[in-house]
Order: sequence, then structure tokens, then C-alpha cells
Amino acid sequence: MISFLRKFSLREREVAYWIIRGFEDKEIAKMLGISVWTVNRHVKSALRILGARNRANAVAILAIVMPQFVSDAMSGTNSESKLKPIDSNK
Repeated sequence: MISFLRKFSLREREVAYWIIRGFEDKEIAKMLGISVWTVNRHVKSALRILGARNRANAVAILAIVMPQFVSDAMSGTNSESKLKPIDSNK
């Protein structure tokens, strides 16, 4: 189950964090200093990687495969280590 998570970039993880917290693309773009189009691209990529139909489905999948990440996001914990990409060499 963990194999698809290796495909997440750091930015996709950052965007996922804010999606879990309920933020919209425009708000995420402003916080990350990127365009709304770029946020939308990261969202679509994350949905594709997860095999999710929409944001709610993506959060549900993440809750199963990365429960601590989702828990931290929901509680507002922004741990740098949680956002780092998984090392695919391990």
C-alpha cells in the first residue's frame, strides 16, 4: 500500500495537508506562494496517484494509509518531517 506514496512530491504532500484541513485551492495557493493553477495541478496529480475520485475520497484513502499524517493535519500540527518525500531507496 505504501508504494504509491513514494510518488508524492513534497509540494503534493503540502497541498494534501491543506486539503485535509479543508482549504480551497485559492487559499492554498496564497499560503504556498504559488498559482491556483499550480495548486489544481498538484491536487489532480495527488488524486491520480491515490486513485481517488475527489478530495473527500483522497482524505479517506490517506486516513487509511497515512493515519498520523491526517491526524496531524486535522489537529493543525505542521511537522516538517511529515511533509518530506518518502525515500524510495528504502
